[in-house]
Amino acid sequence: MLTLKRLLLANTVTLILYLSFWIYATLFNSYLFDNYTSYIYTFVSFIFSLVALYSTSFLNKQGSYFKTPSLILAMGLLCTSIGDLIWYLLSLNSVQIDYPSIADIWYVLFYPITFLGLHVLVLYINKNEVVVPLAAKLIYFESFLLILLGLLLSLKVTSLGFLGVIGLNTASIFDMLYMFSDALLLLHTFVLLGFISNMHNIDHKLISIIYSMDFSLVLLFIADVIFGYTTELGLYVQSDYVDTLFILFTYFMSVSIIKMSFAPKPKPFKA
Repeated sequence: MLTLKRLLLANTVTLILYLSFWIYATLFNSYLFDNYTSYIYTFVSFIFSLVALYSTSFLNKQGSYFKTPSLILAMGLLCTSIGDLIWYLLSLNSVQIDYPSIADIWYVLFYPITFLGLHVLVLYINKNEVVVPLAAKLIYFESFLLILLGLLLSLKVTSLGFLGVIGLNTASIFDMLYMFSDALLLLHTFVLLGFISNMHNIDHKLISIIYSMDFSLVLLFIADVIFGYTTELGLYVQSDYVDTLFILFTYFMSVSIIKMSFAPKPKPFKA
């Protein structure tokens, strides 16, 4: 039977097992680290995303009010896992993976889908649409960023050489846009948190869910900053501590989505 406790337990046990393996392989067994950590990382990333997606399915008999925004957010998280899989497959054929790569298409898709999920969440929480205009503007702006990132990615993948001619570094641009997108997502969740915190009779479980989502996005922002810094210096190592931050982001975002999938309908808003 699908229950909140079982899904959270599955995620938590998976995280503990991964971190235990990662710490052991990092400190005591370089062979395991070099040959298996990336594979296990990708597998664990998919577990977190699929468990979140599973919690939003018809198998959840509790009929949560927030199933639709939960489903959209779960789809966004799944995009990051697909990106992880493509990145892993690319690493099998190359010691040094080009960045940005085809995997970044899926990483980029996470942002507009997550913005859409948060926008729908706002609509579900408050039918009076107090903060919807701000949410909509952020979504439109993020869509513009997606188009820009897609253009840059196309130029990189097809090797047109345009960015090299005008003296721009594609990887640096991607790093900045990723971090800026992370900051926009954080701003959006902070606005949402401030909004629901001022609502009377709001379920505190919903507030804790947004806190958990905020924490996951902080981890994502930190991971993207460190990833950009290490790739710029040529110090990035696949499945190192940077990727551990990414897997922690995936875990906490998955937990937030699972809890949201089981959350009850909020009480009517009182001015």
